[in-house]
Amino acid sequence: MNRKKHENFVRRVYRSIENETDVESVSLPTRRLDRFDHWLTGTEYQQELFMAFRQVKSNHHFLESYLELENKFTNFYADLFALDKPYLVFTEDSSSKSYDMFFQEERDLRSFKTKIISSLREEERYDFMFPGLGVLSTGYNDISTYLYFENEKEINQIEILANQHELYLLK
Repeated sequence: MNRKKHENFVRRVYRSIENETDVESVSLPTRRLDRFDHWLTGTEYQQELFMAFRQVKSNHHFLESYLELENKFTNFYADLFALDKPYLVFTEDSSSKSYDMFFQEERDLRSFKTKIISSLREEERYDFMFPGLGVLSTGYNDISTYLYFENEKEINQIEILANQHELYLLK
C-alpha cells in the first residue's frame, strides 16, 4: 500500500466534504451507494416505510425488510473485501483539520461485516479505504454509504458489483 498516496487522498476527501454544504458537491468522482435507483423526491422520501435502523428498532414489523436490505450491503462489501483488503481509516483529531491518520488493515471478514452493519445502523461511523481499487467508503445515514474514487476507471466495476446486490450508485 502506498500509504502516503492514500493518506493524501483521504485528506482531500475529508477536506472537500468539510468545505461543501452537501456531499454531492465534492469535487472528486463520488457516488452514493443506495437501495434506490434514483434520488428520491421529498414526497417519495416521506412515503418510505423506513429510512434508518432506528425506525425499525421500535417497529418490528419492518425489521425483516430492513435486515434483508442490510444483508445486501454487507454482501456487497464482502465482495469488495474479496477483491481488495480494506483499511479502516482512523483520524486522530478531525477538529484540528490536520487529519493525522493511520490505517488498520481489515483481515477478518466477520469483523469487517460487523463494522459495516454498525455503520449502516448509525451506531458508529466507519470509513474504509480499498487501496487497490482507489476507493474510500464513508459511513453515512439513511441506510447508504458514499464512495469516493481516486479516478473514474473503477466506477463501472463497482457499479456492476453493486447492481448484482440490487444496490445502485447514484451520481
